[in-house]
Amino acid sequence: MSFLNKIQERFALMKFISNSDQKNIDRLFTRVFQSEDGQKILAYLHHITTDRAISVQATQEHLRHLAGQRALVQTIQKLADRGRFIN
Repeated sequence: MSFLNKIQERFALMKFISNSDQKNIDRLFTRVFQSEDGQKILAYLHHITTDRAISVQATQEHLRHLAGQRALVQTIQKLADRGRFIN
């Protein structure tokens, strides 16, 4: 399966998540990552991904892997932030 097919498949699966399910997911991320321990975990994840210097000798594979890690940390942060504003 090609990379593009994998992306399309994941987006198709996302259509099955209802608004109420998404709100519950957002609340869960907020509850987990708003705690003191959750904040420490986010800080650590941010440190090992975003604050990381990349060697000029890094391969394309390494850069893509790091970009994926950074995207995941940003997604976690976004979901945790979004859940704060749900009643």
